[in-house]
Amino acid sequence: MDLQRIKDIPILDIAGRLGLDLKTGKNNPCFKGHGNNTPCLHVYGNTNSFKCFSCGIGGTGIDLVMQCLNLDTAGAINWIKTQYGIQDTHSHTTGRKRRCTGQIQASGRAFKGTFKAGGYETTSGAGKTLYGANTSVLNDIKQPVSPDNSKKDGREYAEIYRAFLDLLPQEAAEYLKNRGLTADIILESDIRAIPKDFDYTPLKDRYGIDTLLAAGLFAISHRTGNQYPTFFNNRLIFPYFDTDGKTILLLQGRNIDTGDEPKYKFLSGIKTVVYNLRGIADAERNGKKVYITEGAIDCLSCYKAGMYHPIAIGGAMNKAIYEPEIFNRLGNLEIIIATDRDKAGQTFYRDFLKRYKDSFLTLPKVIDWDRIQGAKDINEALTAEIIPEQKTEKKRYRSEIIGDVFTIEDNGGILFESGVYYSPAELEKVKGLTNSEKITMHLLKKEFQGTIQ
Repeated sequence: MDLQRIKDIPILDIAGRLGLDLKTGKNNPCFKGHGNNTPCLHVYGNTNSFKCFSCGIGGTGIDLVMQCLNLDTAGAINWIKTQYGIQDTHSHTTGRKRRCTGQIQASGRAFKGTFKAGGYETTSGAGKTLYGANTSVLNDIKQPVSPDNSKKDGREYAEIYRAFLDLLPQEAAEYLKNRGLTADIILESDIRAIPKDFDYTPLKDRYGIDTLLAAGLFAISHRTGNQYPTFFNNRLIFPYFDTDGKTILLLQGRNIDTGDEPKYKFLSGIKTVVYNLRGIADAERNGKKVYITEGAIDCLSCYKAGMYHPIAIGGAMNKAIYEPEIFNRLGNLEIIIATDRDKAGQTFYRDFLKRYKDSFLTLPKVIDWDRIQGAKDINEALTAEIIPEQKTEKKRYRSEIIGDVFTIEDNGGILFESGVYYSPAELEKVKGLTNSEKITMHLLKKEFQGTIQ
C-alpha cells in the first residue's frame, strides 16, 4: 500500500464522507465540540491538513478520521481504503509488485468523476476511483458544497416524528424547570425525554427500519455498518414545528446526562429549520417584533421573560434562517438579535446584519446586553433572575379594533405586545373616540411612543 497516496486524498473529500462540513481557509467549529460552536478549526488547502486551535488536534486526512471516529492509525487507514476502494500492493519473489486480482489498475491520476457536489455515496471497492498523487488535477476540482443542500425535507416524515414523540414520556419538566421554564411552556412546546431503557421495537414494527433510516431517526455506523438510534446519547427531544404548531419538521436532541459532545444533535440527513416558526407568524399578525436567539431553550426563555415572538436558529453555525421563505418574511418585521454573547453568537450577528442590510436596506437591532449584566445568553439571564420575570402569568386579550394583543398591567394600564403602553388616564381619554380615531391614535403612539395629551 502506498501511504502517500492516501495522504494525497483531498482532506475536504474525506471530511464530506465523515459527514463534516468543513471549508478551506476558514475557521470551522471543531467536531470535538468544546462545549460551544466557536470556530476554531482551520483547514489548510496547500498542505492538505487541519488544525484545531482549541483542543490541539490536527494532521492529515488519516488523523481526521482517527479523531472523528475514535480509531487508531490502522483502523483509520482501513476506513479510508474501504471508502476509496484502495487495495494493497504485494511483493512477489520476482521483486515485482502487482495489485490484488480483479482491482482496477491505478493510472497515477485522480478522476474528476469521483467528486460529487453535495455529498458522496458509499459503493463497493471495485466501483470506486483510485487516487493518485497528481495534486495539480486535484486543485482543479471544485470543492464539495455544504452537505445540507442534499438533505431531505423532514415534512414528509412528520407523521413518524409525531408517533415517536407520542411514545415518549414528558420527563423533561424537571430538567427544564431548573433552567427557569415553567410547566405550561414545556407542555405547550411538547418537549419530551427518551427513557434510558426506551424500546424502538413498536416504531420499527409500524414503519420498518428502512423508513426510520430515511427519516433520520436511525443512522448507519461508518465503523461497523450497524444501525443505531440517532439520539442514543441525546435524550431531551425538542420538536421543530411548522407555523401551524402541529406539523413537525425536525427533531433535535440534547445530552442531559453527561458532558460528552456533541451536546446538541439533529436528525441524521434531514434539513435543518428554524425553531418556533410560530413566532414569525404571531409577529406578522400582531407585534411585528421578533427576537432571534440561538437555541430552543433560549427561545422559550424569551416567553418567560416577556420578550414575545422569539425564534431560534438552532446554533450559531446553522444557516436555515437564510432560506428565502423565512428570510424574506423577516424583512417586514422588527428584528432584535439576541444570540449568545460569545464569539460564535457575535459572528452570526455580523453576518446576519450584513445580509439583512443588503436585502432590505435597513438594520436589525441587537439586544441591550447591559440589561442582562454579563450573562452569556438569555436563559442564563433568566435563571439568574437578571431579567425581571412577571410574578404571575397575565392573561392575554386581543383587541379587534387595533388588531393587537395586550395584557392588563398591575396599575390598571394595558401593554400591547407591540410595545405600546396606555396608562389608566390615557385609557379614560380614548373611551369616547370612534374606532377609526382609536386606530389612528394607536398607530401614532406606536410610531412615536408618546403619551396622549
